[in-house]
Amino acid sequence: MFYVVDGKKGKEYGLTDDFYFSQDGSHYVYRVFQNGRWFVVMNGIEGKPFDKVALYDFSADNQTYVASEGNKAFLMIGGEEQNPYDHIAKPTTSADRKRVAYPAERNGEQYLVVDGQEFGPYNGVGNPVFSPEGRRFAWIGNGMHPIIDGTELKEYQVYQPPNFSLDGQSYAFIAHASGKEFVVWNGRALKKYNYVESRLYWSLDGKVLAYVAHFKDFSNGVVVVNENEGNVFDVIGDDVTFSNDNRWLRYSALEKGKLNKVFVEQKIKGKN
Repeated sequence: MFYVVDGKKGKEYGLTDDFYFSQDGSHYVYRVFQNGRWFVVMNGIEGKPFDKVALYDFSADNQTYVASEGNKAFLMIGGEEQNPYDHIAKPTTSADRKRVAYPAERNGEQYLVVDGQEFGPYNGVGNPVFSPEGRRFAWIGNGMHPIIDGTELKEYQVYQPPNFSLDGQSYAFIAHASGKEFVVWNGRALKKYNYVESRLYWSLDGKVLAYVAHFKDFSNGVVVVNENEGNVFDVIGDDVTFSNDNRWLRYSALEKGKLNKVFVEQKIKGKN
């Protein structure tokens, strides 16, 4: 079996799979099984053979993949082995593919590794997230606590990792306490509700935060914009969007007892 790239036939192998191009299309990678061993081929160059190899859709961009040998696993970056662990979960990359983070386990203890820097040990580590511009990162660890840029916020419990604004300057997450849910915005806990929907909405400039909250489980909902509640609706759609000038918020909703959908424009206070 072989691949043809830009009209050029590659080397023939017994088994190949997981072919990926880089985002700009200038690089490619795939893995090969031969003589009982796995290795990767990047831009036509064979890598070192291992017991196992795992490729991902970003592997061609940053020459990153996970390999294992015996009872040890390690991240490979540019052909170089990083620190070994007993287990490595699927890595996460920043949007520009320049940063890499992954949960790892050694001797029963769990860590998060970001660009080679080890955080932990923790009692459990969730999948990390990067801010859109790639500068900041967050994850869940130690009994569902949010951890932002390596700082654990032990006073909160969450089910999802923190969410960053588009410019990475602000963060928010939904916390749970005593049967109530509430948003924490840049370290400040906001009003408690029976239920807060999981999606958080940021304005393009990162200065306005909106979310849908309910006074009952799935009814009597309001759109909360920078802590200001809009009108109460029976159902609110998941189509909340900001106007281009960040002065208005638009969404669809159903009024109580009515079947026809209405479209709402909610003015953002403080925006003239």
